Amino acid sequence: MAPPTTAAASRVSATAPAPLAAATAAPPGPVPRAVADARAAERRKAGGGDAEVQLALLAPSPSVPDADEDDDGLEPAHRHHIVAMTTTTAPPKSSPPRPPLPWHARHATPASLLLAAIPAVALGTAFPFLVRADPSAVPAWLKIMLILVLSSLLCLACLRPALAYSPPRAIPAPLAVVPLVCYLLLFSLANRLPLGWFPEVNTTWLPMVDTLLVGRPAYEYFDAHPAVVLDVVGWLLYGVLHYLSAVLVGVGLLVWGWLRTPPPSRERDAWWVKRLAVRLDAAAGLLKAFLVVFGCCNLSGVMIQYVFPTAAPWYNIKYGSTVPVVGTVAGDPAGLARVDAFLGFPLYGSVFGNSPLVFGAFPSLHSGYAVLLTAFVGDQFRWIAGTRVPTAAVGAGYVLGIWWSTMYFDHHFLIDVLAGGAESLLFYALARRAAAAIRGQFQLVLQLQRFAQANADLVRENRLLNFSLEQSEQTVDQLREELRQARAETAELRRLIGELAAARKFARR
Repeated sequence: MAPPTTAAASRVSATAPAPLAAATAAPPGPVPRAVADARAAERRKAGGGDAEVQLALLAPSPSVPDADEDDDGLEPAHRHHIVAMTTTTAPPKSSPPRPPLPWHARHATPASLLLAAIPAVALGTAFPFLVRADPSAVPAWLKIMLILVLSSLLCLACLRPALAYSPPRAIPAPLAVVPLVCYLLLFSLANRLPLGWFPEVNTTWLPMVDTLLVGRPAYEYFDAHPAVVLDVVGWLLYGVLHYLSAVLVGVGLLVWGWLRTPPPSRERDAWWVKRLAVRLDAAAGLLKAFLVVFGCCNLSGVMIQYVFPTAAPWYNIKYGSTVPVVGTVAGDPAGLARVDAFLGFPLYGSVFGNSPLVFGAFPSLHSGYAVLLTAFVGDQFRWIAGTRVPTAAVGAGYVLGIWWSTMYFDHHFLIDVLAGGAESLLFYALARRAAAAIRGQFQLVLQLQRFAQANADLVRENRLLNFSLEQSEQTVDQLREELRQARAETAELRRLIGELAAARKFARR
């Protein structure tokens, strides 16, 4: 049976990363205690940073005798290996202790912020000219391509901190929320711009493309036979789950990161709010990558809707191909009016009637939401926790349900949902490497936590072994003392026997 330290070392080797596992092989022979103590002192003196844990199994030194070893008659096979566990301590008193930096923090350098500001400024400068440019001079497809290129550069610049450092670090909070804030501002300002500022609304191109794809506008295949059951299912998908899905994914990513983020060190001058903020910033690493790609995808979609305004199916059903002026026609809930009648109050009539961006059918942001969430979660988390159900399969069902509900309620054409999905896949392809790097860092932290736990178990077993060794040494010392006393008594008896024999011999004479 292997000694306790050897078994514990094997467990550490199984759970530790490769460079650390190489150092945990059991020593082939006994190690003198004096040598072990000397080497342990040297390692503590040469310790590194505050957060490092060094595991050193001292190599045997047969040529150096043990100063404390006596000839007690014990066999060498009965001696246990001595394992020296050294944990680095604080720096010397000459330099004050420095709190360890979290693996994610304090990397928002001015250079990274400036790099993200360049495409943002370029996009903000070019966008008004693209909206106001004459379609005969700058066609719509060229405007869309320029917006996609500039938005992609902005996305890459915001994600760069996750890839430009080793190990990967989280994205600074300003870079994570700027695209999303810009999207919300641009969407809310659409009904506050003067009349005639937008290009002419296109009412014929989308139904024409749908007719080329499937023979007629795709919504006509779905809204021909409405039913209460279909209305309820479509409402749950389009009117409820669509608005909750991004929030649920964001909260899930934050909780996932929180469970894999070690708490920061308890510094004397650190307020608990500061420690909480540091840990939240670390836990939100993957969430911030998601916010970047989510914001950039929606920002580019709204910009495309600005430079290429298009009418939804409900407009063609009500007004035909008449070209409206942006700002003169209010939004319409279309098929969701049946849901309002079912609920008993005009919820969606108020929401869509007050929508600031009425002519924004192409591309479909509803489709973009669903495809982006499915791509992000399905790629980073292949299986639903605790099951063998692929995450992408559930997400694909959700995407198809959103596509069906948008056309069933007469809000989008088929080309709209296809374009929104393609745009989302483009932006996720840009963010995939950064998200994988951040997720890999979480996995590394989890590995180090497991190694630290195994290291703590090994320290505990080493202490128990040292205690048992001390007990055995005390027992050996007692046995030696008893042996010495027995030898002294034996010598005394031999002396007395000799004297008695001499007296007998004298008496015979």
